[in-house]
Amino acid sequence: IMDAQARLAKVREDAATSIEVQGIQQTAALKAIEQYAQGPVDPESVLIRSAFLCNDQPDLYDTQFTREALAQINDAIAGLPLMRNHNTFGSSDLPVGRWLFGEPAKREMRGLDGKSVDANWSLCTFFMPRAGDTEGLIPRMDMGVVSEVSFSWYSTPFVCSICERELSHPKCEHQIGSIYDGEKCIGIMTGIDEGVEASLVWKGGQVGTSIVEPRRYPDAERVEAVVRVLKSKGVPFAGRERETISEVEAVLAAKHEPTEVERLLAGN
Repeated sequence: IMDAQARLAKVREDAATSIEVQGIQQTAALKAIEQYAQGPVDPESVLIRSAFLCNDQPDLYDTQFTREALAQINDAIAGLPLMRNHNTFGSSDLPVGRWLFGEPAKREMRGLDGKSVDANWSLCTFFMPRAGDTEGLIPRMDMGVVSEVSFSWYSTPFVCSICERELSHPKCEHQIGSIYDGEKCIGIMTGIDEGVEASLVWKGGQVGTSIVEPRRYPDAERVEAVVRVLKSKGVPFAGRERETISEVEAVLAAKHEPTEVERLLAGN
């Protein structure tokens, strides 16, 4: 009994030190924000949210990111301005926030064909100051009135999904969105040249975008601590010790009941 209690105490200790539950890792978030601020940041003065920004499924424009392009978006998003409806030309069209980072994520979504698919996503985190014109946006985001986002970027050449040539190639005779022998031509976006901004919008071009509660920040030491906890509970990892927090949690959720997940991550 004592051995079991000691093991349980160790599990709780590791879990408690590996993850700050009920929200974001506040200290890490503030450190990231302070890169752009003029000094220390009061936690009560900022709002932090995450957003499912882009995925690897066909979008409303009959184009589609690859997983490699999503990885480039995750790298490019840090520091980009958070805008409204991609408005960047008016005298009042100044940023309402800034994007902190992006990370890979998996989430089930309903595609344009109505079928459910387990999509790869770029899950990106942004912050807004709780002041001025942003105060009106916060309750609208929290109530789901403002709920979608959209990415603006300079793209590498699109590749034809049918002939696999660049769409600008003289031998590619296909047009995006047109049907050829029952197959729609999709413009495959294999990469991005540069990120410009990402906006709060009334409707995103990517299917299924949404603003969600902030994710926990990827942190190698915390991930390793979580892995130790999971290994102590018999969860096999097969060398995947340095996954992101979201992926570790996904493994955990697949192996245990939700109540166990909550108990383990809370360290209670």
